[in-house]
Amino acid sequence: MSQPEPNLTVVIPVHNAAPHLGACVESLLAQSYTDFELILVENGSSDDSRERCARYAAEHPGRIRTLTLDEASVSAARNAGIDNARGRFITFMDADDWAEKEFLAEFFRDPAPGPGTIVMQGILLDFSEAEPPGPNEAFFSYDDGAVQDIRLIELLNRYGLKATFNLNSGLLGGYNRVPQQDVAALYAGHEIAAHTLTHPDLLKLGDEAVFREVEEDRLRLSELAGYTVIGMAFPYGTSDSRVVDILRRTGVRYSRTVECTHCFTPQKEDLLRLNPTVFHLEWEQLFALGEQFVEMQSDTPQLFYIWGHSFELDRHDAWGKFEAFCRLIAGHDDIFYGTNREVLGL
Repeated sequence: MSQPEPNLTVVIPVHNAAPHLGACVESLLAQSYTDFELILVENGSSDDSRERCARYAAEHPGRIRTLTLDEASVSAARNAGIDNARGRFITFMDADDWAEKEFLAEFFRDPAPGPGTIVMQGILLDFSEAEPPGPNEAFFSYDDGAVQDIRLIELLNRYGLKATFNLNSGLLGGYNRVPQQDVAALYAGHEIAAHTLTHPDLLKLGDEAVFREVEEDRLRLSELAGYTVIGMAFPYGTSDSRVVDILRRTGVRYSRTVECTHCFTPQKEDLLRLNPTVFHLEWEQLFALGEQFVEMQSDTPQLFYIWGHSFELDRHDAWGKFEAFCRLIAGHDDIFYGTNREVLGL
């Protein structure tokens, strides 16, 4: 007898997630809402994630299914999950997340989602009438959690732009830093990412000290943000192959450098060494690149990635210039404006 189609499909990309997968799956099996299926999409793991996925599917037939991809790609994994979903609605989770008992039930409280809805991280996105995003993508990345982030966020929100803010949780509430208790509300609608606990030069630390600075910061920020933080920016922009290898042991999925490319070429192959397009105070290049970007026609996504520190706009009395750039780049139907996580599809 065939299984009845569930109301909801939960898709979880799984890549080297063995230490966390059990807690994630068990939290879903304990949900008060039960009309759902779970699809585990294992993609290119080098640990025993594939075997664990197969075991969960065998132990919970009809509830859990597993798919296997050879390539390590979150986007491909999510797409495979969507293609194989039997539910009327779809939501995604990360393999290192866990869900409160009412997590799924909350999606179906008033107002209930309508047909053609995909549920992402507790936000209902209705694609039944929405226009697809444009091929080109613009995003911002700001470091340190300075109090000037307050003014910056007001400006970005005014123009419908999004940013990722890389914070040092051990320095919050210190000189010129955002207070810890304000973090969740201030950065709502944007993304919180790690910047290490105390902003050291990671090249000068031993392996375990690097791990602690990164992972403790990420975990503290996850608690403050209310969701799993997966991004990072290297303090002082410094990194090497040793530091990047240590990052692979943490929950960090991507990390930004300060080595500007001054071009829009996508570079999603090495997510732990993402190079921005331009520094925000390189005004001549910033505006020249902005004018080029808004006129660009491309069949493949082009990325415009801007980085800086909000306090520099105070220091250089540059808020007027920056707002002019926001006016230039914002409001184009063929450009997707997102956080780092959204643009990278993580």
